[in-house]
Amino acid sequence: MVPAARALEDPALEAARLQTELDAANDTIARLKQQLTDRNDLGRFFETIEWRAPPRAIPAWVQGVEADVYRRFFDIDRGQSHGIRVGMPVVSGKALVGRVHFVGRKYATVRRVDDAGFRIEVELRAEKESIPGVASGDGVGGLILRFTPDTRYLESGVPVFTSSYDRQIPHGHLVGYVKEVDEHDRDRVERVTLRPGIALGRLAQVWVIPIERPRQRR
Repeated sequence: MVPAARALEDPALEAARLQTELDAANDTIARLKQQLTDRNDLGRFFETIEWRAPPRAIPAWVQGVEADVYRRFFDIDRGQSHGIRVGMPVVSGKALVGRVHFVGRKYATVRRVDDAGFRIEVELRAEKESIPGVASGDGVGGLILRFTPDTRYLESGVPVFTSSYDRQIPHGHLVGYVKEVDEHDRDRVERVTLRPGIALGRLAQVWVIPIERPRQRR
């Protein structure tokens, strides 16, 4: 015979197990909904650009993450056999998360935008002006904006986008937001820090974009 205490305990354990399974299912549903939203955002973004041929975004799952003060990379489950090449941009929705750094046959390694070795030409959009600059990873989770000729519009929250000067990166992807503006650094120029446009440590699925140079609109 099952003791009375055990009989009372079993329903509670079963309820806890079912609740755990329900929570896991809800997490999966939320993740899939976010992936669908990201894919739709990416599709609408491509519709705003005039291409010689529409780019084919290659979906990939994030496999391994390597993050320390010097290197910030992650692996994806797509490689040379899937059409992945070094230098291709990697995005999540409208946000740029990095570029392909190394390609194997069945996998590739992506350098994140916050890695100390990452560098990209960018632009700020303010008062109907496009202000150029260069963003580079700081190695500790953010980016640093340099070489911006006009700093009047630099304030917290201002978005920073990819520019039209890099032939392998589509114009208009979100790189990040201005986080902080220090009046001067050691070289007596303003130091601007950026936070990435997306939470880089929570990526589950990304898209790799084989880019053909878009036509310039007149």
